[in-house]
Amino acid sequence: MSDFLTAFSDDYFEARDKFLFAARVAGAKVKSVAHPLPAPNGETIHMDIAEYGPDDAQTGVLIVAGVHGPEAYCGSGIQIQMLRSPEIMAKYADVKLIFVHGHNPYGWAWCRRVDENNIDINRNYVDFSKPYSVNKDYKLVQHLFMPDDFDEAAEQAIYDWIAEHGQKKFATTAMVGQRIDENGLFYGGLRPSWTNQTFRREVLPLLAPQKKALLIDLHTGLGDYADGIILHVYPKDSPRAKMFNKWYDNKVDGGMDVLDNDKVDYENSGSTVASFESFYPDKDTCAMVVEYGTGDLSKILMALIKDNWLHVKGDLDSAKGKAIKKELLHMLYPNTEEWKTGVWKHASWVLDKTAEHIGAL
Repeated sequence: MSDFLTAFSDDYFEARDKFLFAARVAGAKVKSVAHPLPAPNGETIHMDIAEYGPDDAQTGVLIVAGVHGPEAYCGSGIQIQMLRSPEIMAKYADVKLIFVHGHNPYGWAWCRRVDENNIDINRNYVDFSKPYSVNKDYKLVQHLFMPDDFDEAAEQAIYDWIAEHGQKKFATTAMVGQRIDENGLFYGGLRPSWTNQTFRREVLPLLAPQKKALLIDLHTGLGDYADGIILHVYPKDSPRAKMFNKWYDNKVDGGMDVLDNDKVDYENSGSTVASFESFYPDKDTCAMVVEYGTGDLSKILMALIKDNWLHVKGDLDSAKGKAIKKELLHMLYPNTEEWKTGVWKHASWVLDKTAEHIGAL
């Protein structure tokens, strides 16, 4: 078995043990912050933070895994293999590295994209003292997501809506985040979540000495199967967008083409990458998402819709509930040798390219 395959895991606790071991062997300082709620079987869960490199480095790189619960399996494998590799770590010798493992530990342990309050963490990093997006259009599809029973008719009603209005309109209406229905999809919350508060308190100060900072936020779902895409929120012809194109050989997708971006307001939207500049107003910053494709977007969305319904109206212990959970995990983490091989091929390229160009940030 190729060494990198062993960096990936089958459950939250296996991944956590591997990460903590790899971080300590690499010489990183580790801090673990316990979540107030337990895993399904009562175990304590954590946001784990590893700090590596010189405190007086000019530049810091923050690598985050697990904003969306079980998507963390992918980011965890990448972080662990990076920490295991002296060759890769040597390329970052002059950089302060911060690894956040299990950004949303509750969602990971419970196999949910969201947190304990159904909050999508990637819609929660807003400045709540300023106007923020509500997404009133969510009401157009809200009724489709919460039938009394999620049967074939309920599923077909969603596909009928997509056939009438288009995939892009559906994705834009459903995915950009909403603050109308606390039990609904992609709910951004009305106040900072536990993850948000913990991240700001425990993680952000670790890069206080650095003058420059890069965020790499690892996700799954978008893109071709077993391949990666690089996304950001900078305007196409902006200096940051041009910089990323140069760094990554013009293999940058930029914005999310699955959405109608003319109708998406990324200002104070709550995503980690869109908020990164506000985290460090006194630094030169840039931020990107690296997504790893897991399958057809419509099937991924359907798995998320069903899981959301399950936690509001369904029975987790029923045969249907277990089938929904199994499908959700597969759609966010295929966990096959082919898929993990493709992920690491792209991730190792990203890490090499980042190390090559980080000095020019």
